[in-house]
Amino acid sequence: MPYNTENDLEQYASERGITLQLPLDQLLARANDYIETRNYQGRKTDPTQANQWPRTGVVVDVFEVEPNFIPQEIYLAELQVAIAIDNGFDPLAVQEQAIKREKVGPLETEYQELKSGQAPFKIPAVNALLKPYLRSSQIGYDR
Repeated sequence: MPYNTENDLEQYASERGITLQLPLDQLLARANDYIETRNYQGRKTDPTQANQWPRTGVVVDVFEVEPNFIPQEIYLAELQVAIAIDNGFDPLAVQEQAIKREKVGPLETEYQELKSGQAPFKIPAVNALLKPYLRSSQIGYDR
């Protein structure tokens, strides 16, 4: 279940001069799927809650995030991922590289570059928003 409403996404995009093409509910659902796959600090406040947030045991800049609070950065990251999906980026797509050239002896393999729109999912703004909330083992994951 997305953190944002369709109205939130529509307003966020509109304020930035962005016209979305895909259905808003689908964009939010897919963006939420990505946000929910991240490895956050702490644990769910209620083990039966559907989403990763709110969480307990999350510390940012030596301050503990309130257990019933969802940080603004989570909302913003979801909106930015939704816009990226509308632009053709699928954050959960498996990225494969095709072999361009292969030499048998002594073994050598050269891979084709990914085509435009196939680059691994990296949006610096999203990564910066989520970074303080991720477990330390995942902090450098998307640089």
